[in-house]
Amino acid sequence: MQPATVPEYPAKPEKLKISLLGLFAGLTLGVMLALLLNGTDWTLKSVDQTEEYLSLPVVSAIPRLRGAVVNKLVMADAQCSEAESFRTLRTALSLLGGAKKEDLKTILFTSALPEEGKTFCSLNYALSLAQQGLRTLIIDCDLRRPTVEQTLTRSNQRACGVTDYLTRRKTFDALHRPTEFENLSFIPAGGEMQNAAELLARIGIDGLVEEALQHFERVVVDSAPIHAVSDTLLILNQIQAVVMVVRAGKTPKNAVLRAAQLLRQAEAPLSGVVLNLMPRNRSGYGYSYYSYYDYAYRGKYTPKPQSANGEAVKR
Repeated sequence: MQPATVPEYPAKPEKLKISLLGLFAGLTLGVMLALLLNGTDWTLKSVDQTEEYLSLPVVSAIPRLRGAVVNKLVMADAQCSEAESFRTLRTALSLLGGAKKEDLKTILFTSALPEEGKTFCSLNYALSLAQQGLRTLIIDCDLRRPTVEQTLTRSNQRACGVTDYLTRRKTFDALHRPTEFENLSFIPAGGEMQNAAELLARIGIDGLVEEALQHFERVVVDSAPIHAVSDTLLILNQIQAVVMVVRAGKTPKNAVLRAAQLLRQAEAPLSGVVLNLMPRNRSGYGYSYYSYYDYAYRGKYTPKPQSANGEAVKR
């Protein structure tokens, strides 16, 4: 009978083997989960992805606003980073006019689905034009869910507007109204009507736009979502550039692609995409450049406050 010997190492558990197997299993599951989430995510998240998928240029990426504010006029604050993204949009669209830079006078904003921010974009773009010294008129042609008048006047009342023009009850001169901003006027959607699509198909807004161009240098049209109603496809005759607003990480890719196809079939001058409500905490092209907007206004190139004798004031 031999005495038992004490082993130098424990037989179980095999800690190294278990750790390696756990690490391998964790990495495998993580990769599989990432692939699964990527495969089931049918939204557009970046500029590169959007341009590749739609074969359209992204003319601007608008960062997500600080605070939940709908249709905020960020251009009213010239020093905020969101305002700079609309200056980028203004410049990008002006370049579409070619070397002369005077051709693009009528621009229409639309979206594939509701609540993507098309009114927010059209309002701020129109205000950016007005701040450039151009007499600008924004026309609310979203006749089912108009919000231009409510945003500009802070009132829920609906004044005479596009529907009154379509029914021949009001002339152009009785419709356009000034705003608190210099060089910016607007025409409301007008009263509610049941046969908006029929009137747009029969009468359209060609005459309204032609009259507007006699008084204003730029006309911006805020229209209805493509998939919600057919109104937008009926008012394209006098439009020189169509911009489609896409909500980043929200709008399904197939809905955006179908909307672009419908616009092309209607021979719309589809000029580009605005990627709206881009998350601020992502990196890569299409996300990080609004950090440069912040840098331009709050960083190295921001003029430092000076005292009466011209010396920089320490903060």
